[in-house]
Amino acid sequence: MNFSVCIDALYYEKNIPLEIQLEEVSQVGFKIIEFWSWWDKDIESIINNCKKFNLDIAGVCTPFVSLVDNEKHDDYLKGLKKTCDIAKRMGTKKIISQVGNTLLGTSRETQVENLINGLKKADNILKENQMILVIEPLNVRVDHEGYFLDSSDEAVMICKTLASENIKILFDIYHQQISEGDITRRIKEHKKFIGHFHAADNPGRGRPGKGELNYEYLFKLIENEFDSYVIGLEYFTQDDSASSLSAFMEQFGETF
Repeated sequence: MNFSVCIDALYYEKNIPLEIQLEEVSQVGFKIIEFWSWWDKDIESIINNCKKFNLDIAGVCTPFVSLVDNEKHDDYLKGLKKTCDIAKRMGTKKIISQVGNTLLGTSRETQVENLINGLKKADNILKENQMILVIEPLNVRVDHEGYFLDSSDEAVMICKTLASENIKILFDIYHQQISEGDITRRIKEHKKFIGHFHAADNPGRGRPGKGELNYEYLFKLIENEFDSYVIGLEYFTQDDSASSLSAFMEQFGETF
């Protein structure tokens, strides 16, 4: 098991040049990064600096276009095709996807049907490009009011319906602690359908190990349940980012 640093979260509003971010991540001892948006970044710079600092890329998001709205599917698929091309250049096979906000005046059943239909269309692109798409449930109580998919249980139901090896879920421990709780049982029961993890503590979405979640236990659980896994550190810090990552490394470094 390894940890990847989500630079868009750890360096959120820090005003630190990308090259310095990647250098700091590498100097602390991490070997993998991930980030949200590729369309507002210099991809060649990321690729070159990752080579320079010996960093791999765990994954990247596809553009945030609704899948619960049938009228948006063409735009979603265009963005996904571009993301597959970018992912290949970066040497990763994992693409993170949100599904869009709830459509007012449309039944949940219809929106689930729209979501499944959109993912069926996406599946052909994913198979052709040998990519894994992970759809992400987010909590609606604290951070993402109005978002459609907040339940890992429902996300897994959607994956079971699709029955595709190329579409799984992103199990964000922070979001699911708020939305559902019962983290251990859900990780075990959803194991087959989990394609990626994110970690932050609750409350506050801060560094793992500073809140109510027992991350020492959870990291060992994931290590025992999965043969090989990368957990994305997607948390925010008011402290110096490198110092926060060093504190994480000091607390959990033996878990690597």
